[in-house]
Amino acid sequence: MIRRSRLSKGQIAVIMTLVLPVLIGVVGFGADAAVLYYNWVVLQKAADAAALAGASQLTGDPATTSNSQVVSTSTQYAHFNGITQASDTIQVTPAGDDKSVHVLLSRQVPYYFFRVLGLQQGK
Repeated sequence: MIRRSRLSKGQIAVIMTLVLPVLIGVVGFGADAAVLYYNWVVLQKAADAAALAGASQLTGDPATTSNSQVVSTSTQYAHFNGITQASDTIQVTPAGDDKSVHVLLSRQVPYYFFRVLGLQQGK
């Protein structure tokens, strides 16, 4: 039978005391990163849909293309695909040659665990 000394008792308590805050921190930072990634995916999907919808309104001729129609269609499709928050920003810019549309979407995403590092929100 192996005999343990008095000094070897309680070591797991010390190890867990040191490791548990690190594990909780990693899980928290992972949660914030997942929220940022999810919002990025939503914005990417909405921007792609808005650009395709806006491009469908382009004729390729500046004389016949209605830029207001391109912008309104792009904005409408962005709203259909998840751009509904008050902090969301939509910028739709038809190109000068009326052959492409540039869509820029942004959203303020609040941090929960990154606040420990002094960060308040991501964009």
